[in-house]
Amino acid sequence: MTPTQLFRVEKGSPGPEELAALTAVLLSRTAALGAEPDDLSRRHRAVARWRRLERDRGFTGPRGWRGTGHRTADHPRRGAAMTTLDELAQLGAQVRSLADRAAITEVCDRYVHHLDANRHNDTWFDSVFTADVHLAFPFGEFKGFEGLAGFQQMARTTFERTHHLAGNYTIDLHPGGDEDAARVRAHLMAVHVRRPEEPAAHFDIGGHYEAELTRTAAGWRIRRFTFDLVWNAGQGPNPGH
Repeated sequence: MTPTQLFRVEKGSPGPEELAALTAVLLSRTAALGAEPDDLSRRHRAVARWRRLERDRGFTGPRGWRGTGHRTADHPRRGAAMTTLDELAQLGAQVRSLADRAAITEVCDRYVHHLDANRHNDTWFDSVFTADVHLAFPFGEFKGFEGLAGFQQMARTTFERTHHLAGNYTIDLHPGGDEDAARVRAHLMAVHVRRPEEPAAHFDIGGHYEAELTRTAAGWRIRRFTFDLVWNAGQGPNPGH
């Protein structure tokens, strides 16, 4: 093991989440024992405070100097090992939760990106939505990829350029105990420009949206999207709007 390595896997193939959890536990326990993370760089080697099981005798005689207390159920080392397993389980759950939240945020950002960058093609639908997606706006509802294509066509023929901004994501993981479901609430603003040569003439909207997502084989996808309009400014798609 080189001086820059924290530990080395001798047997097995742990995944990234397991390695991250194990690293966090080792660092936290090292700090609890008073060892600095950079001890190796200072030429001070932390002393291991655990016992290698293969070097421990399986049976201690009645006259042994260690006595029978070494194998009691409440042995401090045994309790420490159980605590470590509990910590690993908790850290693993936290890593999975963070990974889900990051993936969900990425899907929501991907939708906003495609609305502006890829508004002239519909090939990105399945990277954001489920095939039975249901979108609801103040001016109408659209279902499935066919309905979504109609909505995109309407936007393309009305405005030549758009600029969407989304943020303040509130993510509710596993509503109702469903491990493959999530809800998102976010703020959304959009600027719509009719002609690129007249960028000062634009129609603006702002509000909130609520989305329901489901975990698929390809990752998290939006299955329902509802937009609540709070304000608008400028001339809308229809005269007098």
